[in-house]
Amino acid sequence: MHQPVNCIAARAKRRAADKYRLQKYMRNVFEEAEAILGLVDKEEAWNRVCEVCGLTEKNHSSMLVDIMAGRRTEADAIIGYLVKEAENRGLPTVHLPFLHRSIKALERN
Repeated sequence: MHQPVNCIAARAKRRAADKYRLQKYMRNVFEEAEAILGLVDKEEAWNRVCEVCGLTEKNHSSMLVDIMAGRRTEADAIIGYLVKEAENRGLPTVHLPFLHRSIKALERN
């Protein structure tokens, strides 16, 4: 979940208050993805996501690099898959579809 959130918030992650808001949003995205994927240990998975975010905080995600270069991203394969799975199973999602549409809009610009 780090890559898509990083992609739409690349500039916002510089200030502590923005980091808090981004982490809260990322947790919302994670919880929707977790419900779709049925992760066995969601806290362990969340801690791993946070660990990866900390380790790669100064990096540009491949999704962001693709956007900056005017290329298509892997958003359809990652987030699009989750959105379709949620729709097929009748699971409510708000954050994943918004994130997917946001990245697709960035691809078009």
